[in-house]
Amino acid sequence: MYDGSVMGVAYHNAGLAGFRTTTDMITSLDGRIPLNYLRNPFPNGYLEPGGSRPGPTSGPNTLLGQSITDGWFIDYVNPVIQQWNVNVQREFPGQLVIEAGYVANKGNHLIDGETNQYNQLTANYLPLGDSMNNLVDNPFYGVIQDSTSALSQPRVQTRQLLRPRPQYTGLSPNLMPMANSIYHAFTLRVEKRLSRGLGFLLAYTGGKAISDAEGNSFFNEGGASTRQDVYNRLADRSVASQDVASRLVLSSSFEFPFGRGRRYLSGSHPVTDAIVGGWQVNSLMTLQSGLPVIMYQSFNNTGLGNSAQRPNNSGKSARLSGGTKDQRLNSWFDTSAFSVAPAFTFGNAPRVLPDVRHPGVRNFDLSLFKTFQVIRERLRAQFRAEA
Repeated sequence: MYDGSVMGVAYHNAGLAGFRTTTDMITSLDGRIPLNYLRNPFPNGYLEPGGSRPGPTSGPNTLLGQSITDGWFIDYVNPVIQQWNVNVQREFPGQLVIEAGYVANKGNHLIDGETNQYNQLTANYLPLGDSMNNLVDNPFYGVIQDSTSALSQPRVQTRQLLRPRPQYTGLSPNLMPMANSIYHAFTLRVEKRLSRGLGFLLAYTGGKAISDAEGNSFFNEGGASTRQDVYNRLADRSVASQDVASRLVLSSSFEFPFGRGRRYLSGSHPVTDAIVGGWQVNSLMTLQSGLPVIMYQSFNNTGLGNSAQRPNNSGKSARLSGGTKDQRLNSWFDTSAFSVAPAFTFGNAPRVLPDVRHPGVRNFDLSLFKTFQVIRERLRAQFRAEA
């Protein structure tokens, strides 16, 4: 199957690159010495939208020296989703059915919900360290005429000239179709249809979802799904943040076999039938494992101009045992297993922790019904108690 295109005019600012602009305040050229101050943040004025009209900052020069955001690539393709499954079902005496199955799906060219930096330096520049901040002569001086751009200054940081596209300060296209996912699951269904007053349905799913990015949702809160290295997607492959490892749902209904029309005390006496007959109890139980914990570092000091940096893991699991009400209230996982990644390095912690999860779901519903005959057989009243 093919997912629908997101290249619409109703979403965000998509498709407006070149027709909308953002003027950034240039606080410093080297990240150390101040250049402009809040009392006069834009001494060179504001950047006007370029569009297609001729001029030094429009036409072929549109956004030259600026950061391109919310644009589209010409090689856009629609997401592709493949699904397959196989089920084996068997019916047993007593109207009991058991079904086991295997379910899977695979996604390619999925929409990456995060806006990542595609003008990032490659990892081979990491050994340069702080020297990437040094100022050097700017070859674009006098060429880029946009006075609001840092690239219109006589000096520029070394790291800017090492970018794949040094004529732009950033390149962050939105909703790129570059993500991938895979999901495998085992399913089990045991059902006894209502007969002789008893019926139940058990449904279990155990599976794993793996992805290398996240969609546009609350799951990527805090930038945890942004990539350290846009050139190495395999480094972001991990358990998906929406992964539910197991889910069990059991529902049942039981009618007591007493009273009129039932196996016991049927028609024995109208008063007896009214008291002991018509009772039914129902239950619903849901057990579900929690979602995995996402991991990120709140600041980025790689020096590559990338979107994120993750912490380092010591090699041991951060999972802690114990109940929610006592041992784990003050420490849900072992924070000593992580440390801040040093400057000019990538952190080795996974994007999503595979073995540390949020609290799961344990939900129990119980109901008690009593049906009364009211004057005539065609009229009935029901009392319900639910918890």
